Amino acid sequence: MAIQLNETLSCSPGARRFSRQLQAIARKNASRRADNQKQASDKTIEDAIYYAKRIGEALWGLGYQIEKPENIAERHIKSLLTWLSKSDKSPGTLTVWMTQLRKMLRWLKKPSLLNDAFKNLPDVDLKLLKRQTVAMKSKSPEGNGIDPYELYEKADRIDRRFGAMVQLQHNFGLRRKEVLHLKPHLDDKGLYLNLRPGTAKGGRSRTIQIVNEGQRAALDLAKSLVALGEHLGWPEAGKRPEGRTLLDANLDRYKYFAKKLGLTRKDLGITGHGLRAAFAENRAMELGLVPPTRGGAKGQLPKAEEQLVKSTVAEEMGHGRSAVTTAYYGSQRSVARDVASDLASSGGSE
Repeated sequence: MAIQLNETLSCSPGARRFSRQLQAIARKNASRRADNQKQASDKTIEDAIYYAKRIGEALWGLGYQIEKPENIAERHIKSLLTWLSKSDKSPGTLTVWMTQLRKMLRWLKKPSLLNDAFKNLPDVDLKLLKRQTVAMKSKSPEGNGIDPYELYEKADRIDRRFGAMVQLQHNFGLRRKEVLHLKPHLDDKGLYLNLRPGTAKGGRSRTIQIVNEGQRAALDLAKSLVALGEHLGWPEAGKRPEGRTLLDANLDRYKYFAKKLGLTRKDLGITGHGLRAAFAENRAMELGLVPPTRGGAKGQLPKAEEQLVKSTVAEEMGHGRSAVTTAYYGSQRSVARDVASDLASSGGSE
């Protein structure tokens, strides 16, 4: 069972004061990279400040009314790690949390707290806090026996905008923030979807080819729900506590609806990130490569053609390295090794 944050405490005046102190520390230190002391990118600085706020809110929400950053102790970090490990956050999101937490503790001159906490967490599967760079099984609805169209219908019944978001994520591989920032009328360019600079991760624009009816239907649905020039995100996501932006409120509403839809490992066995993985798998197949997580064998294409497929999928998902695709749909070697391990442990054979 997931450990729940007390939302009242995490949004309280005390939590905001504490978070602002952590954000001040991030602003002071995040401008220089730790590895070479060169100027960090604006995105790196923004992420550090954003997660400083999230760390402060989470600690208060877990019941620790800490007044000063220097008072953070091992018990606080242990609780935070336990909460993260029991959450439904994707492996990528967990990795970001761990990176930002490590930075903050280094800036507080308490880097050993994280290692000490790791050593004293017998009930936590620490593998969940480390990103797997190669997918061992499908993370997509299709790869887990779930009809995506039934998922669309259920999402639409929960909320029409949310239903459109689920279809867009499944058909275009969009991240949560990307689908919330999307302006369907503006970004639909007919033959491709254009993600504007500043709306895609890393601040870079990117294009995603429109090659099938599912993509066209998803975009047309989104356009039917919003006015010209309007974002797909909810224009007013309820009453917001002081210091919470509209994007924060939209993310909260999205997460609430995703949980209601069952996009958790506990319920359907997949998370919202699985919609993105589905795009990676389906796009690879459209380009002639059946991915390992969907039963694809080694040597389907000449190496040069296989590399071109991987590069295309990676670029449309907003990644600069084609090797990243293995995190979404695996590699022949890793999946074969995992199947062999399962057979050996069960005493079975194919």
